[in-house]
Amino acid sequence: MAYRGEIDFAFLPLAHSFGRMMEYLGIFVGTVTAFAGSIDTLIDDIVAVRPHILPAVPRIYEKIYARIQQNVEQAGGVAKALFRWALSVGNRRARYINRGAAIPPWIALQYSIAQRMVFSKIHRNVGGRMRLMISGGAPLSPEITRFFHAVG
Repeated sequence: MAYRGEIDFAFLPLAHSFGRMMEYLGIFVGTVTAFAGSIDTLIDDIVAVRPHILPAVPRIYEKIYARIQQNVEQAGGVAKALFRWALSVGNRRARYINRGAAIPPWIALQYSIAQRMVFSKIHRNVGGRMRLMISGGAPLSPEITRFFHAVG
């Protein structure tokens, strides 16, 4: 896992223990830190900066999750059915990964299709280079953890 030179995204004040710890970690491993302009422009800033690493409190992940769910509900019809199929494939794949087991070829193929048709849009909406999303400061719900693991 190479981190040196990768971009991490900071928006928490450095007075926040989690924000400060993540900044110290970034200095230690050699990441470049990009700072949000404000909490109001957070999503736009993430898309503009295209970070590799996003350390955030659970509330941010909850907001991203809620926005995705809202967009899916508004899309309805075929788009909603495709999203649900892709998420079920992502969840099946994640179960193999969590067990440290080999992913069966048919699930890998389905995941590749889900990635191209659905998950790539989600990735693009968080800058397109996200490799690591770190949650801290409070517990993250298992539902949201599973969701982000499923979409990659």
